[in-house]
Amino acid sequence: IKSVGVSNFGIKHLEILEKSCPDLPLPVCNQIECTPLLQETELIEYCTKKGILIESYSPVGQAKEKVRNNEVLNELGKKYNVTWSQIMLRWQVQKGFILLPKSVTPKRIIANGDLFGFELTKEDMAKLGELKSEKFR
Repeated sequence: IKSVGVSNFGIKHLEILEKSCPDLPLPVCNQIECTPLLQETELIEYCTKKGILIESYSPVGQAKEKVRNNEVLNELGKKYNVTWSQIMLRWQVQKGFILLPKSVTPKRIIANGDLFGFELTKEDMAKLGELKSEKFR
């Protein structure tokens, strides 16, 4: 086995995997739900230290109403002349995450890929970093 990927593994799961399967390489990536509103900071830091990439599924928070209507996301969208979802995706790109955005709408599919014409400032990245909410799920 050359490489392994895991999904929704917490720190305990990763530690058990490492201890119980010493011949197995550490996972290359851990696929978790991760957005500015749902940040598992401790898990992300652990994975980063171990060289495990974060692969973000549902990177636009399943487009829930509380996400679409988030004041900070919409203010930043206006500032950069992009959509709230592009702000969320760009935040993840700048964090170094692998993204798996999903849409069936051609306009949104194009917008999801149009993330490299702007860059969030350090201040705006910090603002988004403060959005994490335990009430998101």
